[in-house]
Amino acid sequence: MVLLEAGNRLGGKAGADFSEDHQCYIEHGYHVFPAWYPNTRQLLRELGIEGNLIDLKRSHALKPGAFPQMASFEELSSFGNVLKTLFRGERPWAETLLSYYYYVDLTCTPLRRTGLLDRISANGFLRSRFYATEGVSDFNQQRVLQASSIPVYEMSAMALQKVITLWAANPKPFLSILNGNLQERFIAPFQRDLEALGVDIRLHQSVAKLETAAGCITGLCFDDGRRLEAAGADDLFVLAIPPEAVLRLIDDDVFAAEQLHVGETDSLTGLVHLKSVPMAGFTLYLNSRVDRLPTQPTFLDGSRHHLSFIDLSQYWPELAGENTVLSVIAAHFEPLKGLSHNKMAEILIDELSEYLPIGPKDIEHWHLQENVSAPLFLNTVGSWRYRPGTRTRLPNMYITGDYCRTPVELTTMESAVMSGLRTAQAILTDYLGQPAANRVEFLPLKTFSTVALWLMKYAGLPVVVLLYILLRLNLLPQTHLQDEA
Repeated sequence: MVLLEAGNRLGGKAGADFSEDHQCYIEHGYHVFPAWYPNTRQLLRELGIEGNLIDLKRSHALKPGAFPQMASFEELSSFGNVLKTLFRGERPWAETLLSYYYYVDLTCTPLRRTGLLDRISANGFLRSRFYATEGVSDFNQQRVLQASSIPVYEMSAMALQKVITLWAANPKPFLSILNGNLQERFIAPFQRDLEALGVDIRLHQSVAKLETAAGCITGLCFDDGRRLEAAGADDLFVLAIPPEAVLRLIDDDVFAAEQLHVGETDSLTGLVHLKSVPMAGFTLYLNSRVDRLPTQPTFLDGSRHHLSFIDLSQYWPELAGENTVLSVIAAHFEPLKGLSHNKMAEILIDELSEYLPIGPKDIEHWHLQENVSAPLFLNTVGSWRYRPGTRTRLPNMYITGDYCRTPVELTTMESAVMSGLRTAQAILTDYLGQPAANRVEFLPLKTFSTVALWLMKYAGLPVVVLLYILLRLNLLPQTHLQDEA
C-alpha cells in the first residue's frame, strides 16, 4: 500500500504544523473528543494512546467585561447537572428551558434525507414552532456556529437532530482533550503504526491529474511531472482528500470515464454543491499568567467572530509554567479572509480583550492558522444529496473523508474515522467478498431512546406553553436583541 500526502506531514486538517522560529507545534485549532466518538476512541485504544485523553465535565460562557464571572454548561449526566445549567447558564432560565425543549422536539420529529419538504434548516424548524423566540434562536446560533462554523439558518435540521441525540445518549465525559498537540499525541503514533504494517508513506506528493483508460484509473501525474502507474489490473485508488481537492482532479478525461459507468452512484462533479469555510486557529503565548482562567473550553457570548478558547498551559506538560498559552478558535472567520495576516490577528486580539484582561502588550508571540486553504465542510441544508458514499463511478476508485456519508452526519473526526472504516469494508466486499469485509468492524453510535424523547416532549408541553405566554407578556427575564438594520 502506498499513501501519498501532498504536505510535509500526515494529519491533513486535523494535524499540527511545526514552527521552526519557536520550535513548537502549532495546532489548526484545539480539538475535542466527545463521548460519542466511539470509533475514534477505539482507534486511540488500538494505538495504545487512549491515556493521552483528559476528560472534562463542563464548558463555560463569558460575556464582555464579565471576567472572571462565567456561566457554565454541565455534562447532562444527572438531573442536578441539568438544573445547574438551567439556572447558572448565560441566558435567562426560561429561554434555556425552551432551548432544551426545542432539542427534544427536533429529535422527535421524523425527517427523511430524501424528502424535499424535510430539507430545512435548524433555524427554519425552530421558526415553525409556536414557542420560538428571538432569544432561543440567538442562543442556538451562538452555540451551533461556535461549535461547527455553521449558522443555524444554514445548518441542516437533520444534522443538528443527530448531534443532539448523540450528546443526550453519551453525556459522560462531556468532552476530552489531548494532553499535548495532535501531531505528537495522535498523528505520529498512528503513522508509526502504519509504517510497522508496511505502508509506504510518501510526503510532498501533490497529485495534479488522474490518468484514465477504459473507464478506470490507470495512474497519477504529479505537479512536478512525475507519474505513478498502476502496477496491475487489480490496483485500486482511494481519494482521501477534501471535496475542493477532489474537484480540482475532475477534468474532461475523468468526467468521460464516469459517463461509462452511469448508475446509482453520482458524479463527483456534484461535490461543487458542498460548502466549506475556514475556521481559524489562533494561539497566543502570553508573557504572564492570567489568573482565574477556567480549565475547560470557554465560549465568548456575543462574539462577532464567534470566538472560543482553552488554556493549553493548564494541560500540556511542555507548556506548564508561569505564562498562559491560549488556543483560540474563530468559528466565523470568513469575513476576515481578505485582510492581511497581521490585521486579522489585530482584530481577533482586540475582540479577545473585550472579554479577558489581556492586550497586545501582554502577548509574547502569536500564531494564526487562517486555514483558508483548509476549510471546514459545512452540513448545510440539502448537502446530504451531494455527499459521496464509499464508491465512485469508476470501479477501481473509492473515496473517504469527513464530508462523506456516515451515520454521524456532522463533520467531525468521528465521521472521518467511520468513513474510512466503511470504505475499507466496501473495498473488501468488492474484491474479496462479504466474509472478508466482516473483518472490518466499527462501533455503532449509541442514540437516545425515542420513547423517552416522546415522553419528555408531551410531558413538558404544558410547561412550555406557560413559559411562552409569560415571556410574551414580559413577565419573565429574557434576552433583548437589537434589530439589525
